[in-house]
Amino acid sequence: MRRFIKKQCIIMATLCMALGIVGCGGSNSGNDAKSATQATVQENKDEAKNVYKELNDAVTDIDALADDILNIWHYAIFDASGYTDLYEISVNMGVDYSTLVEVNNKTNYLSVVYIGDKLEGSLTSFSDAIACYIDCRQTDGSIDKINQSLNNVKDSIKSIPESASYYSKLKEYYIEANSFYEFCVSPTGNYDDAGNKVEEFRSKCQGYKSDLSFDLE
Repeated sequence: MRRFIKKQCIIMATLCMALGIVGCGGSNSGNDAKSATQATVQENKDEAKNVYKELNDAVTDIDALADDILNIWHYAIFDASGYTDLYEISVNMGVDYSTLVEVNNKTNYLSVVYIGDKLEGSLTSFSDAIACYIDCRQTDGSIDKINQSLNNVKDSIKSIPESASYYSKLKEYYIEANSFYEFCVSPTGNYDDAGNKVEEFRSKCQGYKSDLSFDLE
């Protein structure tokens, strides 16, 4: 009888040990899965932070582009008259003098003549002035830089899960930036409308930054 009881105890102890091992294995498996999920979530968030930073940088460049366009628009309507030193025009347009000369040699946006030993130019219309500025920015690579940044952001957003809390706002922020950028390279309307559009863009971008900063800064 004692031998039987002892044998039963050994069997029970063995079963308990086996169950303990299985239990530990199950717990480790669950922890591993949880850790893997957390790692994926963090990777997605890190990617989103990079996208957010690149988008902010692009928005800064777009804002500067818009500011220049407004200044040129104002200059062409209210300040430009007759022939002016071409270097002064380049300063007012915010572009490199040699770039302006290069672009105008191809396009004749400005009427250019030598007066004495100075090369002087005349803006015939504000639309030509803006077109000239955009061409200068395309020539110096500024436009390509913004284009590349926006394309990078667009492609990267596709890899972020739509379930992420910041996905919708990040996508909306990109759409707003891209739409306004397209307006900048082909502006329409009048000077006052353009000014209002710039202010609206800045206000919206500030709102997106406020919404996204908690998760992505």
